[in-house]
Amino acid sequence: MNNDLRYKFCSSYSSAGAVRLVIRGKKLFFLKKSQPLWGRILVGVSPEGYGKQTILKSGADGGYDLSSLNHINQVIILSRNIPGTDYFSPYLCVPITFSGRDICFHNTPALIYNTDKIKKIETDKAHLQLCLNATNYFQSDEEQIINLAEKLADKCPLDDYVKVMVVHDYVARYLFYDYDELQAKERQDDSSFTVLKRRHTTCRGYVSLCVSLLRAMGIPAQQLPCYVAKPGQMIDIKNVTPRTNHVVVAAYVDNRWILLDPTRDSHNKFQEGVFYNSNEKPSFANFDMTEQFFSFTHWLP
Repeated sequence: MNNDLRYKFCSSYSSAGAVRLVIRGKKLFFLKKSQPLWGRILVGVSPEGYGKQTILKSGADGGYDLSSLNHINQVIILSRNIPGTDYFSPYLCVPITFSGRDICFHNTPALIYNTDKIKKIETDKAHLQLCLNATNYFQSDEEQIINLAEKLADKCPLDDYVKVMVVHDYVARYLFYDYDELQAKERQDDSSFTVLKRRHTTCRGYVSLCVSLLRAMGIPAQQLPCYVAKPGQMIDIKNVTPRTNHVVVAAYVDNRWILLDPTRDSHNKFQEGVFYNSNEKPSFANFDMTEQFFSFTHWLP
């Protein structure tokens, strides 16, 4: 484990959305270029659940004192208070651990596995071509998907990285997470063209539409099956049977694979046959994730 990652954290390779933190002694600091911070607060949550929260306040030096969080394992949440309510909307969660007198970020062995797995994703021409091809599932050759991809690409015609960001934002805004399907445990058709018309789906549909739009733009993309922890929990691969329960997107731009999870950045939901359109804008917390942040909650078995 990189010792530097025990005390430094960065959520994203995107300069526009990265949150950068550092632990010095028993205090947590935001690095100067950390984004986005406006209107958000830090909340410490005990392992017993979200009901036990401690709002952290910065001192004169800009540091947040962690000594008041007395659990061995703790989750720091960058949150925003919804005006007029007691609800805090989480932006991202960062686990820390207390080891004797030492406080550091809680990087699990998933970081080692994921870093190795991501490095092994092929980048040869044959594989990249496969990640551009239309299939019965990733229907990037459908006229409506082609037209939508062209419309989105017009916003940033010369920058493939921004195109991926625009697609991520569109899919997170446009689709609604289908809790009815999740509870029924019966898989619906989540091929991209069907999802585009239906608009409610689970993680598979978010990814299929995202991958298809990217392929229609000429950007190699694929889905990566993974295991993801439940909301508010961190990954613990020692107590997980190797299996998958989630999918994310890998897109190839600027000679590297970037990871995005549009499902987790979408706040819309479909439940009991009703569309609930969130007033919150989709976040970019799970766009171009670093291996460190990805590994807090995701594991590529």
